[in-house]
Amino acid sequence: MPTVTSHDIYEAVQGIFQSMLGVNPQLVSLEQEDEALHNQGIAAIVGYAGESDGSVIFTCSLELGTILAGLMLMEEEVDPESEDVDDAVGEIGNMIAGQLKNLVCEGGDEVQLSIPVIVRDGNYRLSVPSSYDRWRLTCFHIDGAPFYVEMVSSEPLE
Repeated sequence: MPTVTSHDIYEAVQGIFQSMLGVNPQLVSLEQEDEALHNQGIAAIVGYAGESDGSVIFTCSLELGTILAGLMLMEEEVDPESEDVDDAVGEIGNMIAGQLKNLVCEGGDEVQLSIPVIVRDGNYRLSVPSSYDRWRLTCFHIDGAPFYVEMVSSEPLE
């Protein structure tokens, strides 16, 4: 099974933000983490399973989620409480997970993705076995609002 690197995670996020949203996120940090990521307001969680398993989490403030939905829909104003925000955040999480799945499957390994689960304004804790690797990417959107991407994997991440 190919090893996904921390740089792969950033490249996947950067490529999606540039191609789908027309923005270049500023990398703040990319580091291995022991503690679970907390919801920042809205989160998309996409699981994957097969010869490797884990999850990809994308989370940001509801305000940033609304901005991202507007960029995806090419609309200036989006209601923060609308399903459009859930759909946009879910799609961003799904696209990031899909890009990372392609890297995991490079050697022909079979891995399936779940549909995105959206969590709003609540605390969640995604418990994973201590043997799993957890990498967290922190970026700033062009307006200075942070967002986070976390990849948790049963396979080692570098």
